[in-house]
Amino acid sequence: MNTELVQQAANPFDRHLVRPAMDRGGVTLRPWQRQCLVDQTAATPTDAGMVSAVMGAGKSIVIALLCAAWRGPVVVTTSTIKLVEQLSDEIRRLTGEPVGVYYTGGKSTSRITVTCLPSVERLSVVLGHVPGLLWLADEAHRCERDTVAAFLTTCQPVRRIGFSATPYRSDGGLTIWTHEAHRYSLDDGIREGSLVPFRIVLWTKRLADELGVPFETPKRPDDATNVNDANDAVIAWCRSQDGPGVISAANIADAEEFAAECCAQGYSVQAVHSRMPKKAVKGAIERLRTGELSALVHCHMLSEGVDMPWLRWMALRQARGSRVEFLQEFGRVLRAAPGKTEAVIFDPWETSLDHPMTGWLEIEADKADEPEIEAEPNPTEDPLTGEEFEWDDLPEKERKKVLARSAEKAYLSTAIVALTASGLLDPFGGAASQWRKNPASDRQTAFMAKFEKSARAAVNMRGYLTDGAVDDVQAGHVRAVALIAKRICTGIEEGKAYRSGVVSDACSLARTLIWGFGKNPADTRPPSKVRQDAFAALERYGIDPADVLAGVRQG
Repeated sequence: MNTELVQQAANPFDRHLVRPAMDRGGVTLRPWQRQCLVDQTAATPTDAGMVSAVMGAGKSIVIALLCAAWRGPVVVTTSTIKLVEQLSDEIRRLTGEPVGVYYTGGKSTSRITVTCLPSVERLSVVLGHVPGLLWLADEAHRCERDTVAAFLTTCQPVRRIGFSATPYRSDGGLTIWTHEAHRYSLDDGIREGSLVPFRIVLWTKRLADELGVPFETPKRPDDATNVNDANDAVIAWCRSQDGPGVISAANIADAEEFAAECCAQGYSVQAVHSRMPKKAVKGAIERLRTGELSALVHCHMLSEGVDMPWLRWMALRQARGSRVEFLQEFGRVLRAAPGKTEAVIFDPWETSLDHPMTGWLEIEADKADEPEIEAEPNPTEDPLTGEEFEWDDLPEKERKKVLARSAEKAYLSTAIVALTASGLLDPFGGAASQWRKNPASDRQTAFMAKFEKSARAAVNMRGYLTDGAVDDVQAGHVRAVALIAKRICTGIEEGKAYRSGVVSDACSLARTLIWGFGKNPADTRPPSKVRQDAFAALERYGIDPADVLAGVRQG
């Protein structure tokens, strides 16, 4: 093949080569994959966009078909040895061609070569300048490194396409990729059925009572610090779940110690980590799949490049400071499987509020910029104000109020996550989320008063909501928001310092469900459509107002 001609061609992609590859692999494309292939094979040669596609979307199929359609040499990069092996197998299956692999386990090159990022500079020395080269970067958010810069300088690819479920970095911006070329979001995946809806469970006094364990609000751990504060809660919750699940740990030692603690209590789990032979890890995963084990405890090992669609639940015992790590881990449990209707995530640290699940090229501050977190045991605190107290010292009436406020906090938190993941609210998070624990500002409390008045009116004017098409569950959401807003406004009048994050969440829900305002002024949908979409998102993510209504009434 004359690669010089390929380099000079207006479009080196030949779409006619895609169908034979699909037939060879028995592939049926999802709508997003079809559109992505059309867009990327038609883009200009100088394009350097990144395809943002949620975990489990089927990015490897698109990568393999692009390899098949490109009339010239291709280098595919990815982040780990495991992913090199998985990608090369998939490309070989669809293209029917020999595929070179260049990494620790093998060093061969072909028209299509797959390599891992630590080895890409050495591969560039072997290849030199390659006319007409296509670079496909899996896990493209990890490409901001010197080895990739050396590869670009030496091999000079004429076209580059990035792929990532998490198109952002925790330690700086992305410079290699110029724009988002295609987006397949979490909500898109749930709508199409490639992912299942998720339900986030927070640690509340009500849940502790149901599980029969003491309720405390532990300080959030900083790396390994204080992670054991949540052990009793995590074990009790995990034992209440059906089907296979995974539990996160701070490091290898912590994973092994926690697994031993679980086994000592008669709960069948096993730790898996990078120091174990591959065969042993595969065996543990298979025992989990068949039900011999109830759960696996891991530290980062099951966060990226692992396909376990049959997982039913996940316990975030270790809070992830990195948004990328959090979303990669989160995605393990969302993939659809026969008989699977939802994924359940136990989030005792409320990290789901810190890490937005949408957005493009966003930057988090360094962990070093976050306020230092104390390691001392923390007494129980009010979920809405942060006021500390001892549960045993509270009279029964006050305990009921705490339970009610816990239900409100859980409802607000999970509803905000659902609406954000659905694109109805703007993302928030990162180190800047520390503001959520500060007292609400005067501006926030003024808005809360306005929303509270509108919410009260909405309870008595059901007809205006979604043009009158309101069912009992939707009306329940409106009542829940109205009651929470009333409690907050009453508390503010009494001098209580509600947390900024709580007031912000309540305002956002009221703005969306009551006023029907989208996430920005440019949203042209009518209010009734915004409300319909919001109610649909709450239903899709299993957000039920029943508990909060019962809690508010008794509190």
